[in-house]
Amino acid sequence: MLQSSPHVAWAAGAASFVAEAPFAAGAEPTGDVEPQSGSANEDDDVTAACARALKSFVFIGGGSGVLISADGYVLSNFHVAGTSTKWAVQTSDGKSRIAELIGVEPFGDLALLKIMDAAGLPFAELGDSDALRIGQAVVAVGNPFVLGSLDKNPTVTLGIISAIHTFQDEYSDAIQTDARINPGNSGGPLFTLDGKLVGINGKIATRFGTRHNTGIGYAIPSNQIARFLPGLKEGGVVPRATILGLQFDSHQQPGAGVRLAGVDPDTTALKICLEQGDVIESISGTQTPSLPRFFGVLWGFPGGVEAELGVVSSNGERRSIKLTLDKREIPKELTYMFDTWVGLELYTPRDREGAGVRGVSSKGPAEAAGIKDGDIILAFDGTKVVSHKQFIELKNKKRPGTQVKIELEREGKKVEVVLTLQRRRR
Repeated sequence: MLQSSPHVAWAAGAASFVAEAPFAAGAEPTGDVEPQSGSANEDDDVTAACARALKSFVFIGGGSGVLISADGYVLSNFHVAGTSTKWAVQTSDGKSRIAELIGVEPFGDLALLKIMDAAGLPFAELGDSDALRIGQAVVAVGNPFVLGSLDKNPTVTLGIISAIHTFQDEYSDAIQTDARINPGNSGGPLFTLDGKLVGINGKIATRFGTRHNTGIGYAIPSNQIARFLPGLKEGGVVPRATILGLQFDSHQQPGAGVRLAGVDPDTTALKICLEQGDVIESISGTQTPSLPRFFGVLWGFPGGVEAELGVVSSNGERRSIKLTLDKREIPKELTYMFDTWVGLELYTPRDREGAGVRGVSSKGPAEAAGIKDGDIILAFDGTKVVSHKQFIELKNKKRPGTQVKIELEREGKKVEVVLTLQRRRR
């Protein structure tokens, strides 16, 4: 369970960004606030929500996860499931199953796993986290303090949405809830009472050095998760978005947008004609009234996708700028765990295109496929190979377990083999 300091939790969470649903003491709640009805059916609604939520819950190590498809895709936190490529998990039917780590978004603390050979499993549907209202009832499911590990009974807590779009460092667009979230709840689901998954719990605010919840917990919103899911399913590390070359006026107050103090040369910001004095009002239709909100929106997108900036020039002219978002740099130690392994030592020949083989690991995938020392690799799964670096790039785009056709040249003759990619040995 990630923890945030009391200063961050109070100053950056509740105080700064609940302004999207403000109401003064004694005033009527705004439309963003859902008053509690106290109806006779309220207990039944909560009981039904809990029953639905429990079916999709997954135990992962000392933490939590939730099924999001019948064929076994499981969401959790990176800090829960990102430490191993395979996990023994337990589903609500009491069965222990093997799950493989498919993809991660480490900065936003997301991990996607896939239960092997799964079918017909109960799962949760993603809801619309942007439709959440302050005061709306929610249910958190988890394994706090590993209490459920003995009898495999997860814990359910009931609370409300305390704030939305809060900026908590890398939890840049977080949902804040007072539903009790403790160590062991990490990676677990946050549900609305109609059974929709609106967040993945993962961070709490603590006081006086204690590792337990103080009534402030944070979840990754489902709409952010939905934007990253395609990349997570492709496998590997999914980078967050950024826009290279922006210089911000650090003294500006929250208002209509974020003002640029300048633009770095030879960067995306310059290429899309941003300049000093421009004010960025929105990203793909979502308003960015302050720097924290700007990064909260921006980091909610994966790198490499299309977006549109709403910009006001220093002369008052409004314009829309379409761009491809840059990819935030990923530490090499994170990408390494997803590299595929073939068991080859390669080089690039000086006088021709291709990837030369000068070493084959004993009992490795390449040896099993029949690749030999001295072979020249000409094509990888139908793509022409011009260098050993290109071969490595091509193989790392494939998921371990994938079978690919390799075209070789051996002693002047063309040879074709089938290579089964494996996960890199750790």
